[in-house]
Amino acid sequence: MANALHPAIAVEVGCGLGDIISRVRAVDRVGIDLDANVIRAARFLHWRGRWIQGDSSCVLQLQQPSIDCLIMVNWIHRLSPHDLAALLFPLLPITRYLILDAIDSDGPCSYRYKHDFSFLAAVTRRVRSVRAPDEPRSFVVLEVLQ
Repeated sequence: MANALHPAIAVEVGCGLGDIISRVRAVDRVGIDLDANVIRAARFLHWRGRWIQGDSSCVLQLQQPSIDCLIMVNWIHRLSPHDLAALLFPLLPITRYLILDAIDSDGPCSYRYKHDFSFLAAVTRRVRSVRAPDEPRSFVVLEVLQ
C-alpha cells in the first residue's frame, strides 16, 4: 500500500524490527521505535534507512518539510481516540498520507480501542482500505487534506 503512493520519504512509528518500513521503496526511510534493543536489531537486519529509538515526537525532530507516507500500525489500538488524535494532529501539517490499522468493531476484546478514525474525517480523505487476511482488521490509507 505504501509503495502505491510512490513516497520519497516514508516514516514508520512503532517499526519494531523494520519488516514494514524496510519494504517501502522510498529514497528516505525512517523507522522509529521505543525499544533501543529492537532498533539495534533493525539496523543489523536492514542496512538501508534511518533507525531511531524514540516515540512519535521524533517525527517532528526529523525536521523534514514533508513526509509522504506515515505508517502507524500494530499498536495504535492501545491508545484512546483522544490520545491518538493528540498524537496525530501535530504530525498532519507535514504528512501527505497516513497508513493506519482499523480493528473490526466486533474484534477481540484484547484490542482495547477499535478506531474508526472519525476524528480525522474533517482533515483526511480515505483513499483505500485493505483487509488483513485472517485477522480482525483492515489497513487504511488516509490522504491528509491541506
